[in-house]
Amino acid sequence: MKADARFRERDDRKKNRKELTPLLEEKLMQGETAAWVEKLNDSDVPAGAILTLEGAVHQPQVAHRDAFATVAVPGIGDLRVFNLTAKFSKTPARVTAPPPALGEHTRDLLGEIGYTEEDVSRLKEAGVGSTVTLAIGGKLDPEHSKPVTVTGQVHLISDGRW
Repeated sequence: MKADARFRERDDRKKNRKELTPLLEEKLMQGETAAWVEKLNDSDVPAGAILTLEGAVHQPQVAHRDAFATVAVPGIGDLRVFNLTAKFSKTPARVTAPPPALGEHTRDLLGEIGYTEEDVSRLKEAGVGSTVTLAIGGKLDPEHSKPVTVTGQVHLISDGRW
């Protein structure tokens, strides 16, 4: 390919990419990925394997960066979750708790945006417990389940476990 005028210079390769790509693919199929990566890197050509998800999460760097954490989830057992991958020496952090259960924080969130315990009880008694669209900056009318004012929306999901 080096002698082929269609591929000598970068602009020529770019112009003739449709012809070049199958030739490169055919050549690359003649060797193993690791061997090509090594050969290209040895020639100062940046290269790396395209990994499957399974391959990516088992890379040594993933373990070194502590990219996953294991948390205990009641009723399920241990669950492997993404950890915080940004590392700060003065403010270290890591995931230590499981994700919330469906509806676990509904009462708290409604309270934070101005609903009283009485409002929340009325919503629950009215059977509101699937997807509730709440108005931020306004209030959900417990009688009609419609936002009074809308400046943005948040969706809270509950399966009745308030």
